[in-house]
Amino acid sequence: MNNRTTRMDRPTTSLVPPPRTLASMAERMLPNASDLLTETLHWQRYVFFRPWYEGRVVLDAGCGEGYGTNYASAFATQAIGIDVDTGIVGYASRKYPHARFVRDDLDRAAFDKADVVVCFETLESLADPKGFLRRLNDSGASVAISTANRLVVSPGRGPLDRPRNRYRRREFAPAEFRALIEAGFEGRPVTYLSQEPVWHGAVTGGLSETAVSLIAVVGDLPVPRWPRLGLAMPTMDNVDGAADVVLATTRTYPGEIEFAIALNGCSDEERKKAESFGAKMGARVHLVELETNEGFAAGCNAGLARLKEVGGFDYYGVTNDDVAPATDCIAEMVAAMQNLEDRGLRPGAIGPVSNVVHGHQQVDIGAVKDYRDMLEKAEAYHRDHAMEVTPVRQLRGLFLLLHPDCLAAVGGFDPRFGMGNFEDDDHNVRTAMAGFSLWMANGAFLYHAGSTTFRKLNVDYGALIKRNAEILCAKWLVPTVDAIWQLKTPPPTTPIYLPLDAKAPVSPTAAVAQGPQTGTQETDPEPEPEPPTRPPTGGRPVPALRPAFAHAYYHAFEGRSVDVINQLDDEAFGRWVASMLEGVPRSARFPVVQAVVQLMDADEDELRDVA
Repeated sequence: MNNRTTRMDRPTTSLVPPPRTLASMAERMLPNASDLLTETLHWQRYVFFRPWYEGRVVLDAGCGEGYGTNYASAFATQAIGIDVDTGIVGYASRKYPHARFVRDDLDRAAFDKADVVVCFETLESLADPKGFLRRLNDSGASVAISTANRLVVSPGRGPLDRPRNRYRRREFAPAEFRALIEAGFEGRPVTYLSQEPVWHGAVTGGLSETAVSLIAVVGDLPVPRWPRLGLAMPTMDNVDGAADVVLATTRTYPGEIEFAIALNGCSDEERKKAESFGAKMGARVHLVELETNEGFAAGCNAGLARLKEVGGFDYYGVTNDDVAPATDCIAEMVAAMQNLEDRGLRPGAIGPVSNVVHGHQQVDIGAVKDYRDMLEKAEAYHRDHAMEVTPVRQLRGLFLLLHPDCLAAVGGFDPRFGMGNFEDDDHNVRTAMAGFSLWMANGAFLYHAGSTTFRKLNVDYGALIKRNAEILCAKWLVPTVDAIWQLKTPPPTTPIYLPLDAKAPVSPTAAVAQGPQTGTQETDPEPEPEPPTRPPTGGRPVPALRPAFAHAYYHAFEGRSVDVINQLDDEAFGRWVASMLEGVPRSARFPVVQAVVQLMDADEDELRDVA
């Protein structure tokens, strides 16, 4: 596959020069060229009503540059854009061949052929808005119509004053907009929504005096409801990259998203940068500080644990800090999760496709020059694969959307895998064993820079892969990594559920990083402590610590979750065994005694082979 990539610009349109195009577009939103908040507000409206487009004839009244009509055409049986400007209609027709564009005056146009009509930020430019609404009502179509709030965009000006924007005839305050809509759609149900002038301009219920945009929804189609997402993202001294992920992920997802960013052993400078970004984003970003770099799995778990404390999320997820979703990436995965759930297929995890990822999730959209170029090329790929899903057994951890039932049954990622690799395979296997399905959303493209942290830390990637493959095989008692996919049930010592506060067992495994690794999981292990020369007062000699066994078994013990194999000394382990046998018939002791006797009789070399 040709997946030549370069480091993309951060997803801020100030770094992307506007395309050379028609002068009359100065009043219009241009994808990847207008200011970031304006662009985000426009995209939020079009993506919010995505469920309305599927299998219907959609008419975009006042389509402008045509990007929204083109987006709808990926789902609709037909998408038609109408604009009064001949030049713009020609431009849109050439740029977006999958949609149809027509030159017409909305003050006279008919809408009787449409199932759905969307009209965003156009009402204020019409000579006869009342007549326009009457003709929309006569069509019987479901309608979504928005307009700028005069109180915010032209403060201090009255209903008859000329708007500050010279292209507009009249702007409306919330009460005026409500009166206009109810007169135009008399007798039909109307729902009102708003967009506030704050990131990320999500569509919310009701008409707000402080909103920048007012929305009316008319007709029989239900108002879409997008799930609230909680995403965990570990980062190690890459706060700028993590901030880019937050902006790029939220800009076109029409629901609420909150991030828990796990600062994995970040420097003081990076922590201050994260605190500054978190203050700007408010409740959308939660910071979790880890003193050392505990690895990708532990960082994900810390983020997920914080999100569980916050509560109220419909779906959870984890993401790398070096990715950028294409326009419909997140919405596509969420729509897939909802659809699969409605069909009773018990989706546990859904992943995207990407340019840099191993296995079946890798796709080729061509060489990518910058963020805008990625969005344009990913749009073409999305069109060919929208609303497609593929059942898989393996999903890579660069981004995973997780169902809350799956998270409750399977828990988090195993921290024994350190900095990363194979913790996603381990989670995949446990997800399947818990009775959940895994899916790839074929149309959800996620740009991935790839191995950013590994390169920064000068990690010997080959050695890391070898080490974690051995850990995976030892945990699941299989001879090769591929053999885990044949397992139907876990070994007795390998639980399916792993709590989010699970700790990695102490391991004597050598480091795999070539450079300095202060604070990372792959540092050289401390030497095995010597036995004390005399017993503590009133006690018996404390034995030397044993090297950790490659398996873990987490279980509740004395009020906390512990790995009873590697984290309990002999006395505590005995108490755990006794607690497990409490209340059972004496006959249940026989297999326990038999197992202990067999181990004691085993040759030391054989015991080492077992371990």
